[in-house]
Amino acid sequence: GGGGGGGRAGRRRRWAKTEERQVATLVDASRRVVASHLARDGKLLELCADWVKGNRRLVAVAVKQNGLALEFADDKLKQDRRLVLAALKRNGRALAYASPSFRRD
Repeated sequence: GGGGGGGRAGRRRRWAKTEERQVATLVDASRRVVASHLARDGKLLELCADWVKGNRRLVAVAVKQNGLALEFADDKLKQDRRLVLAALKRNGRALAYASPSFRRD
């Protein structure tokens, strides 16, 4: 019989889309769990994976709870003016962990 291969390919595509949605849901749930922990103790950022330390939203949660969490943020985020200001608002000593360009200001 003809036409059987098209059905299988269609099922594979649907399965892949379902997998993508499931992975996206898991990643979103992981971000929420990490955010809830960082909201209680920002210094937990030290123990987080690099993808967390480089995620602006999650680092913002951490530094708003504890400005010194800026120490553990990705270097690129230590140059982010809004993040650095949020960290400084919580703890002026966070300036020590900001990009050197902030210390010149």
